[in-house]
Amino acid sequence: MFPVYQGCKAALSYAGVNSVGLKRRGYSIEQINHILDIYRVLYNKGLNVTQAVQILEEEFPVTEERDEILTFIQESTRGSSSGTAKPMAMTIQLHNAGKRYNRDWIFRGLNYTFQPGKHYAITGPNGSGKSTLLQVLSGAVSINEGSCSHSLSNASIPVEKIFNYTSLCAPYLELVEEFTLTEFLTFHQSFKPFINEMTVNAVVQEVQLTHARHKKINEYSSGMKQRVKLAQCLLSDTPLVLLDEPCTNLDVAGIELYNQLIKKHCSGGWLL
Repeated sequence: MFPVYQGCKAALSYAGVNSVGLKRRGYSIEQINHILDIYRVLYNKGLNVTQAVQILEEEFPVTEERDEILTFIQESTRGSSSGTAKPMAMTIQLHNAGKRYNRDWIFRGLNYTFQPGKHYAITGPNGSGKSTLLQVLSGAVSINEGSCSHSLSNASIPVEKIFNYTSLCAPYLELVEEFTLTEFLTFHQSFKPFINEMTVNAVVQEVQLTHARHKKINEYSSGMKQRVKLAQCLLSDTPLVLLDEPCTNLDVAGIELYNQLIKKHCSGGWLL
């Protein structure tokens, strides 16, 4: 959403502000322009993160826009060197959560808080409920007992809005295979913008599918389809990225591409 930075001692790197994402969150044109003005001042001064926080606290009047930037910088993990940092202040709390199918409990009595700006890994044997838990965290599946609450910057997210803040890549998710890649990404972008206002062509290049951008997805190999899934997940402007067996069907080159995308775009994000 906001320009990237390169750690506490490195200068802020101006990459632009995602005005589409801000509009989606209810910001007016005046508020977006205010955020732009603040960032230009910080960038033009050549400040690093620590200095930027100090300037924000001491020299800017208290406004919603200033506090939004301040919260983003303070709660993000420092060290993103490229790509766009995603919003970090999303928290998910599970309290005595339980999920069952028919009479079989997949998990029960689960208590955990997923903190913003961290990376998590859920491990376990086949059938232990890993995929089910990810679907619960994504808001796609409801639990049968207890609670699962999502909040962004301490503001509760309604259940019906969780999808706006979540990206999920999983083998069981289907692509619209009647579309070409360009058509599919254009459709996806209409309700979930890409990070740093990336264009569809830029996304296609990022996953190295330029040669096949006008082919229908039903003509793709399984590995190419997986690259499309990674594109719509890792490059969407969301604070939460959920990956379920992300390297399924990828060859050696595909796995290397996956690792590059994670390092470039998710180094400071909320990743599970």
